[in-house]
Amino acid sequence: MFRNYLTVAVRNLLRHKSYSLINIAGLAIGMACCILILLFVQDELSYDRYHENAEQIHRLVSEIQVPGKIINATPTPAPMGPTLVNDYPEVIGAVRFCRDPRQSPLIRYGDKHFYEDRFFFADSTVFDVFTFPMTKGNPQTALKEPHSIVITEEMARKYFGDEDPMGKVLGVELGKMPTDFTVTGILRPIPYNSHFRFDCLVPIVNVDALWGNTLNNWGNFSVYTYLLLPIDYPLDELEKQLPSFVNRHMPDEQMNMVFHLQPLPGIHLHSHLEYEIEPNSDVAYIYVFSAIALFILLIACINFMNLATARSSRRAKEVGIRKAVGAHRFQLIRQFLGESVFLSLIALVLAVALVELFLPAFNVLAGKKFVMDYNGNFPVLLGLLGIGLFVAFVSGSYPAFFL
Repeated sequence: MFRNYLTVAVRNLLRHKSYSLINIAGLAIGMACCILILLFVQDELSYDRYHENAEQIHRLVSEIQVPGKIINATPTPAPMGPTLVNDYPEVIGAVRFCRDPRQSPLIRYGDKHFYEDRFFFADSTVFDVFTFPMTKGNPQTALKEPHSIVITEEMARKYFGDEDPMGKVLGVELGKMPTDFTVTGILRPIPYNSHFRFDCLVPIVNVDALWGNTLNNWGNFSVYTYLLLPIDYPLDELEKQLPSFVNRHMPDEQMNMVFHLQPLPGIHLHSHLEYEIEPNSDVAYIYVFSAIALFILLIACINFMNLATARSSRRAKEVGIRKAVGAHRFQLIRQFLGESVFLSLIALVLAVALVELFLPAFNVLAGKKFVMDYNGNFPVLLGLLGIGLFVAFVSGSYPAFFL
């Protein structure tokens, strides 16, 4: 029976070439557009989820009430992270990042000199909290010494070429900070789906040499603080204790301050505060583009149904003959749905080819680095199969159940 259905489907496909070409091309273009949009949506939802402890990492942000307005900002007092670790056992770890917003340091090695915009200070605990794989060096000790520096593989190639960077000395010109830093670690490239990226890290203790005694100054809002909390720890429990924490450590502070916690995976789409490290996206784009993808797919399905309806009179004789020889309604439905699945699978293959063809241009347009990875990427494979079956059922439902 299946062989017979397949034979009829192939014969109809070859007999009506124009109809088949229009139908398959319409489905393929609609599916290709849908796949490209879903790649964008999947990428936006994946930000910062590559960290092993992503669900346990939360960023501390400030809400400062001043006369006439409320300032919601990402920087927090410099001593706050380590003090929270000391005061509350539920805070497993804390990491602070900061950089000089006024200028980029000049880094030199031999005759190579570059200004580095992604130059960050960080606590030595950064590799205990975040997952930044190190190809060379020990993550436990890489930032222990004040004059150490950890760089990415791209930066290592830029300064050292084919040389081994480990143990080499980079000169850094930035204010009164020490000028020579020894390379103690090499990191893999920071994934682009991060809410901020860096090219090198130096110990945060150097901030005191740059700006004076700031790390112990509770009035210094210059660092971005991230906390590592237990799995499924209720954030409101810690937030309820923060007002008493502020009163205990900042009794003379005149401004009324409230602190909140942001889950790391939600920063890229849900955080729009002042002084963000890098501009974020908006979750509204996810809803809009998802709706557009569904709308395009539905249009392709409706076009398929319209073409099938237009051809219904030509199939009426075939349906009548099949009924006359004893075919049941369920068998006819199965035949029409089978043909729809057959056409949808052909369109899906063509859609994947179109995606591969236009993906480089789409990456330029979206400013992304999408790659269609089929090898072991079950979400992608299941997504493609799901799109194919969805299109097959929706587009073939009218001919199958009504004609």
